Amino acid sequence: MECLIIYLLSEKSSNILVHGYKDPSLDNRFNSRTTNSSSNFHVTYLRESNWQKVFVKIGAEKFLDLVLNNKGFLLLDNGNSVQLFGDPIPFRHLSAPPGVLNKNSVLHRSKTSASSRNSLVPQDVDALYSEVFSSCECQNKKSLKRMHRARRMLKLLISNERKCRYDLIYWKYLGAQKPNYHHLPDNSTPVSIVIQVVFSILQKLLPSEAWGGSLNRGILRRAIIQYIQLQKMDRAWLDDLTSGIKLKEIGWLGERQFTSQQDLQKRKLALNAFLYWLLDKLIPRILRTYWYVTECSNTIETNMLYFTHEIWNQISRKWLGHYIKSNLIKLELTEAETAAIQLNFGFMRLIPKLSDFRVICIPSRIHISSLLDPNSHSKEGQDYEFRRYNSDVLLPVGQILRSKLKLRNSHTGFFNRPMRSNADVAQCIVEFRKELADINDGVLPKLYVFKFDMMQCYDRLDQTKIMEEINKLFADEDDNSPYYFRQYCELDSSHEKWKKAWKIIQNNARDFSIAQHSLKGGARTSYFDKVKTLKLHKKDILEVCYKQVFETKVLMKNSKGNYEIFKRKRGVFQGLSLSGTFCDIVYSTMVNERFQFLESASPNLFIRLADDFLFVSSSFDDCKRVQTIVNSNDLHAYGAYVNMQKTTFIVPDKEKTVKFVGLEIFIPRLEIRKDYDRTDLITSKYRSFKSLLKYLKSCLQNRLHSFLINLSFGEIFPVRDNIAKLLSLILNTFLKGYRRTLQTDRFDQIKFIHFLNDLRDFTVCRYLSVNESPEKVEDVLTVINLEIIKCFRDREEFEFVLQTTI
Repeated sequence: MECLIIYLLSEKSSNILVHGYKDPSLDNRFNSRTTNSSSNFHVTYLRESNWQKVFVKIGAEKFLDLVLNNKGFLLLDNGNSVQLFGDPIPFRHLSAPPGVLNKNSVLHRSKTSASSRNSLVPQDVDALYSEVFSSCECQNKKSLKRMHRARRMLKLLISNERKCRYDLIYWKYLGAQKPNYHHLPDNSTPVSIVIQVVFSILQKLLPSEAWGGSLNRGILRRAIIQYIQLQKMDRAWLDDLTSGIKLKEIGWLGERQFTSQQDLQKRKLALNAFLYWLLDKLIPRILRTYWYVTECSNTIETNMLYFTHEIWNQISRKWLGHYIKSNLIKLELTEAETAAIQLNFGFMRLIPKLSDFRVICIPSRIHISSLLDPNSHSKEGQDYEFRRYNSDVLLPVGQILRSKLKLRNSHTGFFNRPMRSNADVAQCIVEFRKELADINDGVLPKLYVFKFDMMQCYDRLDQTKIMEEINKLFADEDDNSPYYFRQYCELDSSHEKWKKAWKIIQNNARDFSIAQHSLKGGARTSYFDKVKTLKLHKKDILEVCYKQVFETKVLMKNSKGNYEIFKRKRGVFQGLSLSGTFCDIVYSTMVNERFQFLESASPNLFIRLADDFLFVSSSFDDCKRVQTIVNSNDLHAYGAYVNMQKTTFIVPDKEKTVKFVGLEIFIPRLEIRKDYDRTDLITSKYRSFKSLLKYLKSCLQNRLHSFLINLSFGEIFPVRDNIAKLLSLILNTFLKGYRRTLQTDRFDQIKFIHFLNDLRDFTVCRYLSVNESPEKVEDVLTVINLEIIKCFRDREEFEFVLQTTI
């Protein structure tokens, strides 16, 4: 094994066996032949187990071939597996390929106003030519001669740009607008007007020959409209948007006839470069010049919003002035103090809600000194420094805090159970329903419900209370108590890419051997060990928390465009990696201390997801007592201020349903229905039906939670509704992407029939697994078939699919 490891190191192999090992020839700190400060337990396992017998049995040559050229997995007792040797399945990189368009360059770009003399393009023809055609081979002398018509077109474009009165266009379409502070989305410009403004500018800016005739003009108009209509997470491919353009109609590329196949290819490259510049550079500049583009932080408005800079500055600065006065302190720092701020700062971003804003702190990836000095050349490596700080410090600290909090709350039963998702909420309700049924001979008692949430939960948290509660989590340990944090990789449900997993221990380092001490995960999960162990002490953890709470800085530009530095006087910034954990710690303490009586009260359910609380009980007095505490000022000591306008008290026989974090709960039977009205599955990045159908299949598998199809009380109606809604979401998402995908791939009806059968089979199997009985499975099959018919009955192209599938 020693020789094998030395060989793999010399070959710079990525084999699992050498993870964590250092080559002494490259690092003179180590004198031994090989060293591994983090302990590769896979090597130890192979040395100590029956693998030695395998080595003797098959011989050295075949054994080397086995571990060098194959991937070996150890099947564990719980059904999971651990990779012991071989190269890991590579990470799938999601970087956008060339020719992909998105809205990243448009979002959250603020300006003082829309200037009447904004320059959208370079004013020098050589600079503009270089910008437009930098991606193709049009820079040498021979190409410049061939592209003389393109240069002439660009000269005319610059001339048109100098004459363009952007201020007149602004007043014609956007004009004077009075801000509406009570409903912020009403201040945004309708997308139809945005499109009109863009085309008005392009009509004046682009010479007629740039469009390439009436047919090509129509194709380009549709491409521009599709780009403007892209949402935040959408992608579009240049080839798809501009499919059908006639090269012969574009005069600035050359004569109508192609002289050779090489000439044709060069024209295609030049045209693609121009079109990409038009959609990826020029259109975004127009949008940034006139509008502040952002998403909306509510469940009603799902499209991107376009605020003119004038309106955005009015509504945001007025609100921001009040916010700064209540929550922030402006800092006047010396140059040395400013230079000392490196990783613990960010930029403030405002996301509009219905009547106010959500404040987000976006962590900076460069030092503040590099940001304030435009001539700084020290930015190289700072992004890596940020990512390493995030993965080696903030991530372990957050996980350690959550594990300590989970341990503290593990003895509370249904009382004070913080949730990570609405699936956790639903599962908790199902368990509570079973407990009530067992107590009451299968019949649920009348239930009272009280729902409330917190107002500005991050902004109002008590900073001193945060640190006080964090110290209590570590109260029994001295400052040098160690915590070891080991990183692993877990194969995702698609079995195509790895995602992070981790394990925290305090004492026995051998517990990190996942071949002997399995990680807790779902069934049939595969892992491999990254052999990376981080060590933190209690004092290190507390220091990181203190800096996040008290010393985080935020940068904002004032009306003159200069940066100002602020820190908080109360609360924490939403957007920082530990802020959610701080909120969990304080709110869990609040529930433990202020609602402790519920632990010995009548059977009840008290759950929390973030800052949303739900209390369910068969006792009116308990529910009333919770309401009394919530309506008092007792919770203010924790920085918790209840939003009184959203508190809801539901008594039997009056209201029968309550909506909570995307779930609709039928109170008399505690039945749960999932609301998918605001769920939007993004499919724009899939260009083949194979990848689209694979994604949609995984969406069904990941979203068909057991609580949606649990037949605890024999009621099939909520199960039918949940299956129908989820299947409708999947199939309608397919129909939305169907026409777009047809442009790049051929639709195979047989494969689509297999896809529908897979959805049906998986749903039925999951239903049988959850309920451990075939009872009413015919109803499940019926609702699946009805939903398929409903989605495709009016589509002639799917007639064969329906005849074959149903």
